[in-house]
Amino acid sequence: MKRVRSLWILMLLAMQAGTALAQQDVQFSQYVFNGLIVNPAYAGYKGATYFNTTFRKQWVGIQGSPQTVYVAVDGLTGVKNEKVGLGGQVMWDKLGPQDALSLYASYSYRIPLDNTGERRLCLD
Repeated sequence: MKRVRSLWILMLLAMQAGTALAQQDVQFSQYVFNGLIVNPAYAGYKGATYFNTTFRKQWVGIQGSPQTVYVAVDGLTGVKNEKVGLGGQVMWDKLGPQDALSLYASYSYRIPLDNTGERRLCLD
């Protein structure tokens, strides 16, 4: 019995000695609308300029609940027969007393896989 008690005391002391660090990742429930977040090579995929905004507030009515604002634009540059796509994203995330502002840039190079341009390989 003394051995079990000593083991519990040792475990409690070990847990007190360490520092706990954590972070909250941004969450989106509809990735179909946020292609650049999932894959930077998505820039220019639609073949035209595409502008996207998202606002997400989780746990409405609870003070300090997570909030996220996301704005993105991407499209083709017209360089090299429209094989280059560029995109940019701005994301603001707030969780309790913490907030973070992130800026991202995306570049994609599109390689046609057939003569019609319907199929292509996009690399970032």
